[in-house]
Amino acid sequence: MKYHQLHLFLITSTIILNGCGGKNSNKENFPSSIPNYIIFASNRPRNEGNYDPQDYDIYLYDLRIKSLVPLPEVNSNQIEFGPSITADGKLIVFSVGPLYAGANSDIRLYDRERKRFIDLPNLNSPYGEAAPSISLDGRYIAFSSDRQNPGTHDIDVYLYDRQLQSLLLLPGLNAPKYINGNITYFFDGAPNISASARYIVFCSDRLSIGNEDIFLYDRQKQSLVPLPGLNSPASDCFPSISADGRFIVFDSTRSGNSDIYLYDRQSNSLVPLPGLNTEHNEAFPSISPDGRFIAFVSDRPGVGSADIYLYDRQTLLLVPLPGINSPYFDVVPVIR
Repeated sequence: MKYHQLHLFLITSTIILNGCGGKNSNKENFPSSIPNYIIFASNRPRNEGNYDPQDYDIYLYDLRIKSLVPLPEVNSNQIEFGPSITADGKLIVFSVGPLYAGANSDIRLYDRERKRFIDLPNLNSPYGEAAPSISLDGRYIAFSSDRQNPGTHDIDVYLYDRQLQSLLLLPGLNAPKYINGNITYFFDGAPNISASARYIVFCSDRLSIGNEDIFLYDRQKQSLVPLPGLNSPASDCFPSISADGRFIVFDSTRSGNSDIYLYDRQSNSLVPLPGLNTEHNEAFPSISPDGRFIAFVSDRPGVGSADIYLYDRQTLLLVPLPGINSPYFDVVPVIR
């Protein structure tokens, strides 16, 4: 499966279930520290001689030692995908099961310190849950599910509170199901949450079926937040939001290829990213909590068909990541 086919597959057939003007970002006062972790999915073979290109597993890269670190008991003969990790690197959440819509995939939570899985009472259903995003402190998990209308294009965003062990009400978040009296199914997927889970950013085709745009939900106001100047007539998807909710990074096909774009909610404008995009495809971005770094995937010439890169908005350069990529597909990174 070629890179652009993988990207299209994840947009159109997963419940992702499981991606200019503006102020110059160089004038921001960035902290000097580099994030600690990049967690991602890869279809590299775990066992030589038994390679399945559809079988993705979870991998964790420690930026402090520039090396992959073991994740005992995490990967299996099933598909592990769409990982997210807490700020301290202790908790990892991901989906287990087929990637396509209507599949009976589940959300799993792994404790790295205890090397065991943690129960998530009342989160999973008999249907499909995937594309989890965990808050920095590990309390909240946003995810997508087709539980309302299983086996359809009707995908919604949900938020789980580990402290209450229950789903939270999200008034006004998910798309209406009727237009002019006719039932209409929408895809609201690929959710990502801010530090306190006040903001949930996601992509949806509610405005044009089959063509995604970026939306932002404010739990405090219980409503969608306008994002003037962000979306385009092309496909805009796979968003990631900074800890304070100011920056939203996403990928878009507005240039013809898939490229990475950064939106500043303070100035309501796109922020230039010199040296990030190429004539190749860049997608699946993740922004660091402070907004300085962007992890992303590209099919530019590298180690494999799709590799992970890290862009520093302060230096406008790529950060070397020795040992992270493989000759296979390394995708959907999350940086912490």
